[in-house]
Amino acid sequence: MPVAGRIVRVLVAPGAAVEAGAPIAEVQSPDAAVVRADADAARATAQSLAYQYRLALPMARQGALSAQELESLSAASPA
Repeated sequence: MPVAGRIVRVLVAPGAAVEAGAPIAEVQSPDAAVVRADADAARATAQSLAYQYRLALPMARQGALSAQELESLSAASPA
């Protein structure tokens, strides 16, 4: 197993055929929890930036926001 942890659930029956790469168990790992939290935070940041860009786009079209400011938001936004 690539991470240390505790097996919390086995997903296959003994003797069952499994494909290569298929999950066979759920593992509870402090290391995996940190990776998951980082991924969740990155997803939230990306959603926030995309939302900010969508809000700024009409303002730029009306001239209330400079093209440079909109480009800056566009570069930061994943959308």
